[in-house]
Amino acid sequence: MSNPKHVLCQDCLKLKPYTDARHASEEQCECGGDFCGCLHCQETLEALKAGKTKAGFLICDAQEFAEL
Repeated sequence: MSNPKHVLCQDCLKLKPYTDARHASEEQCECGGDFCGCLHCQETLEALKAGKTKAGFLICDAQEFAEL
């Protein structure tokens, strides 16, 4: 069974189940931040779950992000 897809708050890193509304920033986090469910955020979620906390594991390359 595959892992369910989630969205990640870009401000507080809260994890929520994926919905199109959350991914499209139509629904915000309780902290006021926008959610994202892109491939990079899915990878960040997996890194966080694995206990990785260094910024290099958690922040995608700005150029790569701009191309999404």
